[in-house]
Amino acid sequence: MKPTGLKILLLAFVALLATALPSVAILDFVRIGPLPFSAATGVVVESRVADDRPDVSLEYRWFINGEEQYFEKSAQLPGHLFKRGDIITVEVVPVTYSGEQLAPVTSSPIEAINAPPTITSEPPEKLSESGFRYQIVAIDPEGDSLVFHLEEAPGGMIINASTGLITWNFDVMPEGNFPVRVVVDDGHGGQDEQFFELQMSFEEITL
Repeated sequence: MKPTGLKILLLAFVALLATALPSVAILDFVRIGPLPFSAATGVVVESRVADDRPDVSLEYRWFINGEEQYFEKSAQLPGHLFKRGDIITVEVVPVTYSGEQLAPVTSSPIEAINAPPTITSEPPEKLSESGFRYQIVAIDPEGDSLVFHLEEAPGGMIINASTGLITWNFDVMPEGNFPVRVVVDDGHGGQDEQFFELQMSFEEITL
């Protein structure tokens, strides 16, 4: 009697399980983190060999979109090697002291999310009586083009959307406290913001 499609699938599952069981028994657990992850965080696999197998060490094989990263053999995959949307898998390979490689445990495919930009500059501590200039500096782990805008600012203050240069020119210096909030956007849902307050008076001009 010919096996049905369901029986064939069950036999294939049993064969796969039988192949994986020796390694599963050798490893107490295999975990990948952080979840979610991005180019800003990188990926780390955490695994532990069972206490009754002191003869076993672990090797790692990383794959990005199905392509093996031959120079990455540690338990960590650096974030600069991938970008949002890339699919990451890792094989944890138990190896005996004699060099025998046992059946690997392969992670489920996981997808990298977008890495947001980060503002790295600080506003100047002083400003002149004629105006205020501040070059915002931001970095994006994936090299995205960034757009800057002022979420909150005094009248007359402007920002160059592509360069992040803030300028505020005035003929007569205003007095008072002026909150400023700048936001940088990578166009893929990632943002960072910076808030500062200009405390201005004729006697002292500081942040």
